[in-house]
Amino acid sequence: MRAGREADEAELRRFVPDLGDWATAVSALGPLVALTDERVVGVAVRWPHPDHVRLERLAVAPDARRGGVGARLLDAVEREAIEAGVNAVRAAATGGHVPLLLGHGYTHAADGMLERRL
Repeated sequence: MRAGREADEAELRRFVPDLGDWATAVSALGPLVALTDERVVGVAVRWPHPDHVRLERLAVAPDARRGGVGARLLDAVEREAIEAGVNAVRAAATGGHVPLLLGHGYTHAADGMLERRL
């Protein structure tokens, strides 16, 4: 795992076509990428907030799914949140990542988000 780079954009768009503004993501706390044999197979885009880290995107390449990539990315985001001194990770309660988050201890918050208190 490593920080995402501008050079990762083309490879990520293979499996995340609606990735958004990659240059902006890279310039902030932004992306963390998972690698398998030096190939980018997953991404977690996160943004710092005063009391939590917002997980904006969690995606894994189709051929790498069910192999623990998403869980490893999520573990890394949670460790970073703790190291940054915040006590929660929050994410949208829609999308393909929801089952992984619920299985990882996230719960539905009153505002429609998923949240895990750390």
